[in-house]
Amino acid sequence: KLTLWNVYGGMEVYVKLRLSPGFAVSMPIVFLVLRGFVTPAVSRSAARIGNLVVGFSSLLFWAGMAVCWFYIFPLSLRFFFVDTLPVGVAPEMPVERYYSFLFLLLIGAGIAFQMPLVLVILGAVGILPVRWHAGFWKYVVVGSFVFSALITPPDPVSLLGMSGMLLVLYAVSVGIVWVLERARRRRV
Repeated sequence: KLTLWNVYGGMEVYVKLRLSPGFAVSMPIVFLVLRGFVTPAVSRSAARIGNLVVGFSSLLFWAGMAVCWFYIFPLSLRFFFVDTLPVGVAPEMPVERYYSFLFLLLIGAGIAFQMPLVLVILGAVGILPVRWHAGFWKYVVVGSFVFSALITPPDPVSLLGMSGMLLVLYAVSVGIVWVLERARRRRV
C-alpha cells in the first residue's frame, strides 16, 4: 500500500514520473549532439565509429533499464515486502520513496550497462588490452559487487542479479577486445 507523507509528495512523484522517461529518451539525443560536435574534428572512419558508439550506448542504456524494470525491481520488491516482512505487519510505503527507489535503480542500471562500451573503446585504442584484464579481473569482480551494492537495495537477490549481469557484460566486452586485438595483429 502506497501512502503520501508530504504535502508536496504528489507533485514530486509527477515530476519524477516525467523526468525518468525523459532522461531515458533523451540519452541518444545527447550522444548525437556530442557526436555532432566532435565529428568535424575527426576522420570519416572515426565518425562512423562514433555513430556505432552512439547506437550501442543507447541500446545498452535501455537494456539496463529494461533488465532493472523486469528483473531487479520486482525481485527487490518481493524481497522487501514478502520475504523479509515480519508476520502480522502490513507493508506501507510513502509513494515518494517508492518512486525514488525505482528511479535510482533504473538510472543506475542504465549507467552500469555502459561499462562494456567503455571497456571495448579503451581496449580498441590499446589502453586496456586483454593482458591487463588477465591480471586485474579479480578487482573487476569485487568492483562489480561493490557497485551493485551501491545501486541496488540491501538484499542479496538484486545484488547478485546486478553483479552477475555486469560480470557477463564484462566477459563479453573482454571477448570483443580479444577479437579486435587478434584482427589488429593479423593486419600487421
